[in-house]
Amino acid sequence: MSRQQAQLNNGFTLVELILVVLVLGIIGTLTTSYLGLGVRMYTEVNQRAQLLSQSRFAIERLTRELRNVVPNSVRILGSCIEFMPLSAAARYSIAPFDSAGTSLTFYSAAPEWQDANASNDNILVKNGDYVSIYPTLSGHIYSDIVSVVAEKRTVQITANPVATNGTVSLAIASNRFPAQSSSQRMYLMPSSPVSYCVAGSQLRRYDNYAVTATQQVMNPSGGVLMAEDLQQDGFQPFTIAPAVLQRNSVVHIILKFKSDFGDDLFFNQEVHIPNVP
Repeated sequence: MSRQQAQLNNGFTLVELILVVLVLGIIGTLTTSYLGLGVRMYTEVNQRAQLLSQSRFAIERLTRELRNVVPNSVRILGSCIEFMPLSAAARYSIAPFDSAGTSLTFYSAAPEWQDANASNDNILVKNGDYVSIYPTLSGHIYSDIVSVVAEKRTVQITANPVATNGTVSLAIASNRFPAQSSSQRMYLMPSSPVSYCVAGSQLRRYDNYAVTATQQVMNPSGGVLMAEDLQQDGFQPFTIAPAVLQRNSVVHIILKFKSDFGDDLFFNQEVHIPNVP
């Protein structure tokens, strides 16, 4: 046999070459499909985990803040919920009820109050914040803050607190409180409310804005982004059940999150407001 014939006998035929290409193509297709499925599964699981994590964070943050608010300060406008955070609560000993006065006194040995004379870093309230006694309506907070009447239940603090031997004195704008609390409770709050709003597919938090008598409409692109991928589908995100004889007021939170893969995640939360006037 010549060398040329031997080389021809050792080579691939066209049929064999085509079969090899087909087999390699099938193997490549199966491998790509398998890897693609794995990548898709990983992506879906990762997105679900991120969606669950961000939604839990937002709900938990909102729930914690709502559990520490001034009583009857929660109000709702559309897809926004607004409230006054509670800085501190105490039982007053002296307050102007019979006639107008400019000071209010209570007892506390807490270090946050006793350090008020030395530093402003640890004090719970400061000049410009507010104190409220027996607010039974949201108007007793928001409307009273902006009004100029001589008798109101929420009044501005005009100087940093002064603590002496367990007695704390607050200087306030001239006022006569129209009603006493049966338990002598007083509530201290910062100068700005807080709002959470569902704006499109986002949940945003707002603070450091002025108090208004009526709840204001927030800028949908402002505030701080707390969560996204919301799709309410007509669900009202926030509702409130006022306090009755058997229970305190309750805030209902319904938020629906949707992933890119069509998965729905519902949060239906009830937050009981513990504070009472």
